[in-house]
Order: sequence, then C-alpha cells, then structure tokens
Amino acid sequence: MEPLDFNPPFQVDDWGPGAGGYTVWVSIHITGGLPPFTVYHDGQVQHTWERAVSFSYVEARCTLVHGITVESADGQKVTHDYWIRAPWCEE
Repeated sequence: MEPLDFNPPFQVDDWGPGAGGYTVWVSIHITGGLPPFTVYHDGQVQHTWERAVSFSYVEARCTLVHGITVESADGQKVTHDYWIRAPWCEE
C-alpha cells in the first residue's frame, strides 16, 4: 500500500460573500492509504470513500492559515498546514 498523503491547497477553488466574511471553497486529492478516510479541517469532520474532498468555510481575514488531517482505514495519518492569500484582498 502506498503511503497516505495529499497536497495541501495552494489557492481557493471559489469564494463569495458569506455571513461575517467570505465563503471559501478548497479541495484536496488523497493518494495512498485505504478508504474510507476521515478528514479533519478546522472542526469539520468528513467520512468519505472518495479521494477528492472539498471544504467550505467562512473567512474574513486576508491570510488563510489552516490545517488538514487525513486518516485512512489502514491506520495511516497525515497532516498538512496551508497558507493562502485571500483573493478578495488582491482586488
């Protein structure tokens, strides 16, 4: 079995106005490991058999700094932090 991993987001997939800031969508693609996967992102938990996983959250800051942890059914676990400059601060 390949080692569990994913590339952290380097940009937002989409964004728009939201209550208290902007709704942001980011995604990852999981490689290795065995499904199902448990994916953690800022208090959100997703249980999935899919390798493509998307998140949405509300953000008001210009710097998006977050962490993602993925656990696979074969006991592997990997965590990556990411940093993205918010697109609404670039305009």
